[in-house]
Amino acid sequence: MFSKMSLKSIDYLGAVNANPDDFEKLTQVFLEDIEVCNIKVPEFDFGFQWLNVKEKLQFNKDLRGKLCVLDFFTYCCINCMHILPDLHDLEESFSVQDGLVVLGIHSAKFQNEKILSNILSAVIRYDISHPVVNDPNAVLWNEMNIQCWPTLVVVSPIGQVLLYLVGEGHRNFLFNFVEFALKRYGNKGLLSCHALPIQLEKNSLKFKNLRYPGKLTASPCGKMLAVSDSGHHQVLIIERNGNVVKRIGSGFSGLKDGEAHVSQFSSPQGLSWFENVIFVADTENHSIREINVANWITKTIVGNGKQGKDKDGGKLGIEQEISSPWDVVVGASPGSDTTDCVNNCLYIAVAGTHQIWCYFLKDGLWLKKGHQKKEVALRFAGSGEEENRNNSYPTKASFAQPSGLAIIKNQLFVADSESSSIRSVDLKTGAVKGVVGADRDPTNLFSYGDVDGIGLNAKLQHPLDVAAVNGHLYVADSYNHKIKIVNLSNLSCTTLAGNGVVGIKNGDFLSAEFNEPGGIICLDDTIYIADTNNHLIRVLNLTTRLVSTLEILEMDSLDSFPVAVSKTSEKLLVGANTSVTVLDPKKCSLSNHSTFFLHVNLPTGFHYTDEVDSKWQLTLSSEAVIDVKTGTLNKDEISLTIPPGFSFVLIKVELILYMCSENGLCHMKQYVLHQNLINNYDAGNSVVTSFLAF
Repeated sequence: MFSKMSLKSIDYLGAVNANPDDFEKLTQVFLEDIEVCNIKVPEFDFGFQWLNVKEKLQFNKDLRGKLCVLDFFTYCCINCMHILPDLHDLEESFSVQDGLVVLGIHSAKFQNEKILSNILSAVIRYDISHPVVNDPNAVLWNEMNIQCWPTLVVVSPIGQVLLYLVGEGHRNFLFNFVEFALKRYGNKGLLSCHALPIQLEKNSLKFKNLRYPGKLTASPCGKMLAVSDSGHHQVLIIERNGNVVKRIGSGFSGLKDGEAHVSQFSSPQGLSWFENVIFVADTENHSIREINVANWITKTIVGNGKQGKDKDGGKLGIEQEISSPWDVVVGASPGSDTTDCVNNCLYIAVAGTHQIWCYFLKDGLWLKKGHQKKEVALRFAGSGEEENRNNSYPTKASFAQPSGLAIIKNQLFVADSESSSIRSVDLKTGAVKGVVGADRDPTNLFSYGDVDGIGLNAKLQHPLDVAAVNGHLYVADSYNHKIKIVNLSNLSCTTLAGNGVVGIKNGDFLSAEFNEPGGIICLDDTIYIADTNNHLIRVLNLTTRLVSTLEILEMDSLDSFPVAVSKTSEKLLVGANTSVTVLDPKKCSLSNHSTFFLHVNLPTGFHYTDEVDSKWQLTLSSEAVIDVKTGTLNKDEISLTIPPGFSFVLIKVELILYMCSENGLCHMKQYVLHQNLINNYDAGNSVVTSFLAF
């Protein structure tokens, strides 16, 4: 019955695509035919769990008089994510009062996705504002003969099934069909303008410093971390002790280049810090961005904000559209001798087309002794089919939503999330092989689990990231809520940390708890985890084998710290200048000393209190404290020398000011300010001066 309906929808869609000028005529005939069939949508089971509503909905009650668009989705699916903007725009164009209701029918692929709290996290993360019902046992899926994610089903105001739309890419057709159907049923008097008991889940949760952090990277010398704060549409620069040095991004979703406070991202994920640039996989903008750490200016280098369907590429920079990039890593270009360590290529996990792409940072070699020009972006591996197919020829291999990347020597390792496996790509030849997980059948994307073992016998569940260090891989086994370790010498995969229970428990490795960890990096004896659904960064100490939580401390920096001196509009003026020397990127250290000076000017009409000294303290740190100096304001020069060996340092300024105004009112103010210093390779021995008013 429903299969015949689906076939009728395919025939109708084909006819409209072939004769778009006859849309209204063809739609009229199609609806008349479908209405005669009178196939009713199955009623919702009372046992179903609901989100974004105060009470459960029923077709024969709450949804009577509404044209309903049912979105059968599962939250891991990249194709399902792609149609969410279309559904959002549809709801903006036609409201519930107009007679349209969009309903999400969550039918899980993975066991982890059947749990309501995990669906709740996805609903908030993807900003879904329509009702969502959890159908964990795929009851409606089976009754209505749904075959794949995503599938849209349109239901009439009297509960008749009208149309099936399978997959993504139906935006314009869907808008036209809904508009026509609303007019048709409105003219028949079958639409109702009544409201629904909407109660958005996103209004019930509060977020502090992080919101669904995605991935991490480290500065070249490992002193700083960058975190994709995906839910806040920002990138955070933090010290390894958790102090926030900088936020890049306005906090509002968008695609905008420029300075840190005005630039915009949309759910950024993967990061790669190379020399003085942080590359960002700006996932929902379908773009690659770069952040210049010398001035924190963001620039788009690949993509233009539109989802690309091109599976070959070859265009330059922003002319080349891509689809949902999920991770990035810098390495030697394909076909090159990786022993030369010429890092001239940015590898991109293009999850939306299930491929690995390259963006050339410089002119470089290509496979079979070919060459590519700087700024070219093109496919490296993956046919574009969603499969787990290994092959000696990279374009004949297939991936299934690659989401994490790491490189050891000439091997690119891929967390292939939908095949629940870790794969490898030889950078010199392009050959794709399996490492652990998945199944021998390349079309079987349901071979998942939580099993320690070797090669194919090991089972993962939707891994999202991988880190490669000294012959080992560390895997964020996201839907198992664990961290796994793979020994590359024998391809054994074992649980390193996590007991598989969703939670925020610290302590010894095997009793710790995570919630869909999505990002992982390893520095020295420490592993940092973006514990996505816990909105935390977790720390695994490989020496003590203990898990802890990194406290993210918002620090007041010289470019963002508001100072309230008094109730007047007077402001404290703080100026800093720095003697800058040239950094050798290969050595990652300074060859000469630098000196930091600070100037404090009181607001107009204020002077230092005579009876007590105002104090200052400067602390210079990178990973550890390097130097501390103290003094008295107006008596001692406020300066600090930066020794050789550091390209990225933080100056902590602590001030205790005692000051009086001309009218005799005196104040004591304490300020903690921070200035991060990044040496500009092109600056030479210049002096950079900035004065900032607060």
